[in-house]
Amino acid sequence: MNWIKDWWIKSFFLCCLASTSSPEQVTQLDLGQLDWTLTSSSGTRNISVKGHVPGGVYTDLQTAGIIGDLYFRFNSVEYSWIGETDWIYSADLVVDDGIISKESIELECQGLDTVSSIWLNNERVGTSNNMFVRYIYPIKELLKPGLNRLEFRFKSGVVYAQEEYDRQAKEYIVPPSCVPKQYQGVCHANHIRKMQASFSWDWGPSAPSVGIWKPLHLVAFDNIRFKYVMWDVEEVNELLLSVNLRVIFQPGTMEKVKAEIGYEIRDVFEREVVLVELVKTQDNEMEWSTSIQIPKADVSLWWPNGRGEQILYDVLLDIGVEADTGDIQLMDKVFYEKGLGFRTVELVQDPMEIEGNSFYFKINGEPVFMKVSNWIPGHVLPEKVSKEYIYDLLYSAKEANMNMLRVWGGGIYELEEFYQTADQLGILIWQDMMFACSMYPADQASLFNIRSEIKHQVRRISRHPSIALWAGNNENEAALRGNWYGTDTNFSVYKEDYIRLYVDTVQTEILKEDRSRPFLLSSPSNGNINQQEGFISQNPYNPLYGDVHVYNYRDNNWDPEIYGVPRFCSEYGFQSFPSFELVQSVSQAEDWRVQKSRKKGAP
Repeated sequence: MNWIKDWWIKSFFLCCLASTSSPEQVTQLDLGQLDWTLTSSSGTRNISVKGHVPGGVYTDLQTAGIIGDLYFRFNSVEYSWIGETDWIYSADLVVDDGIISKESIELECQGLDTVSSIWLNNERVGTSNNMFVRYIYPIKELLKPGLNRLEFRFKSGVVYAQEEYDRQAKEYIVPPSCVPKQYQGVCHANHIRKMQASFSWDWGPSAPSVGIWKPLHLVAFDNIRFKYVMWDVEEVNELLLSVNLRVIFQPGTMEKVKAEIGYEIRDVFEREVVLVELVKTQDNEMEWSTSIQIPKADVSLWWPNGRGEQILYDVLLDIGVEADTGDIQLMDKVFYEKGLGFRTVELVQDPMEIEGNSFYFKINGEPVFMKVSNWIPGHVLPEKVSKEYIYDLLYSAKEANMNMLRVWGGGIYELEEFYQTADQLGILIWQDMMFACSMYPADQASLFNIRSEIKHQVRRISRHPSIALWAGNNENEAALRGNWYGTDTNFSVYKEDYIRLYVDTVQTEILKEDRSRPFLLSSPSNGNINQQEGFISQNPYNPLYGDVHVYNYRDNNWDPEIYGVPRFCSEYGFQSFPSFELVQSVSQAEDWRVQKSRKKGAP
């Protein structure tokens, strides 16, 4: 029977909420199994190749033999035409009467990269403009029995970002206008809600891909289904812990329902059933929450690497709806295998006897020294990253005695497998929001888009015990105060935008969804005195408060006396050459010289 278990586990990972659903009530089709075609729809090249979902245009073109390895020599520059082209992913979808008969049929897109319009049978279903948002489109009225044509028409992210920059520039410039020329990258990443590093960074190439980069499903159901399940753990007193459980439902066509909700924490809390009336909100959702008090003596705590075990418990939920007969009919159920860790987290920022404030973490009430590295995307093309690759890197971090990783704000909110693996290995996660080294537009349309992003991502990952802290951005406060991009010429405007974006929007949305973890407006920052300084400190790198980033290429780094003693160092290191074996795999012999010329007599 092992093959049944293997199949179930595979299905478990493919579903966005790691859930299984009652096949009688919720039908979920994995549209990645369709025969997809990728076609160019702009530019001078006429290309049509096999597409893949999840996937992306660079990977599909390489698989088809149109391009070579993006990392080889100067290919990332030579392939710039890919990011400047519009592309279409299309497939035929066959549905039967069993699906058509459902009350609600939805197209659920876990990740679209990035700007697209979605068409079903030549009718527009909807649009996307954010790589980090989960899009759900009702399609019952457009779907027909038998053959259906599905198309995702992607606009060039490079062209879109330029257009958005030009539109904003009519009022004022939101800098930086472009990346340094040494990056050989693309301009205006800050004008599109996309992985910022895909337009290039100082450590990586430009590869502004498009595609359906996360799983894609057709979901058909009656009445109601699970959308998000969240929980956090807090200490009630010395003897009790509380699990605060919150569930968001997708109601389909229902305005209100009488529902029976069952929930259980296996081996800790026996299944309990409650009868509730759920009412649709303005956000087209239904919500229910409860708190479960559990004696500490009944559970084993979850600890970070090096301080104890990572004990995780199964969580099961189901929902039934009252039928006309008065009976309860099961609608949907979810199962989170080893998903709940009993742990508390506190960021201590107390005045010190010497100058400044402390800045350290307590886990389960005990101070823990954090041994931290930063995590950038595993590949500039996210579809290249497998769960095996994630496990290998996180296990290496564990073996190096690390107990925290900072998910850096210029990449992506990581895959579900990343957070699951961190839970299992005891790697705490400092989670940046995806804003880095730039000013960002703060008009109403941009803020609405960002609000949707933050809400979705916090709801998606906040149940993981590995998540220890939320941070609003990477180095944007430091960039504004330090005048990295000439913002002093209009400082008050950029400060107002900064506060509107990170204080009024990002912070507000995070605290609305999750108050169980600390939040920092930026990294680096002066921590809890940041607000006293008007949210833009005179010196965001003050070592007496908050966290700092340290890069020092001027001094002798073999001399221990050059290193300061900050309260917390959340980013540090040296850019270095990779191993020769790696360089050799992406280069030719003529590239193997550091200098352009050698001095006479040099080896």
